[in-house]
Amino acid sequence: MKKVVFALILLVILSGCNEPPQTGEVPVDFDVSYSTGAAHIEWGSTEIHLSHDGTGYMKKTMGRFMETTKNFSVTKSDLQEVYNSVVKNNFFSLNNSYEDPFVMDGGFERATITADGSTKTVNLVNITNERFDAVTTSIYSVVNSKIETQNINFGDYCDAKKSGCEKSFTPECEEWNELCEWGFADAGETQ
Repeated sequence: MKKVVFALILLVILSGCNEPPQTGEVPVDFDVSYSTGAAHIEWGSTEIHLSHDGTGYMKKTMGRFMETTKNFSVTKSDLQEVYNSVVKNNFFSLNNSYEDPFVMDGGFERATITADGSTKTVNLVNITNERFDAVTTSIYSVVNSKIETQNINFGDYCDAKKSGCEKSFTPECEEWNELCEWGFADAGETQ
């Protein structure tokens, strides 16, 4: 009886474990989300998404209200490049979190990847990880081949708010005044 109970417990445990992706063709459910930013919201953040359906975007934010997004298409070859890096660097075997507790005012990175029915999220806070960095380098390689990331800026946002914010004291306009009028929006453009 003990053997049967043990076997059932083992079966339940193993049935909940997903296998990490294997080399080869990109899985039909392959999906990549990556975000990075500073501890201070006003310094901004970047979010990237690459999807198995061929869509992608890069969104940059600054402060609480400023946001700009660029959409683009990704090919099977683009996804293959990232997928190969995920497999080569054993992304699914990384710890869920890495943090340097001695740095109080730094930044973060987060990647969530889905492949072959498994989803893995890895968070880095104030620290780097060589295998994680290799995967994010492949993500940026794809994005940089699609859009000029250095040209993603908040110029349109700042221009659109100018006429409505010159004599307004709403929180959004206060942020516009601080970040756009003083040029901070241009200083935080690139990653």
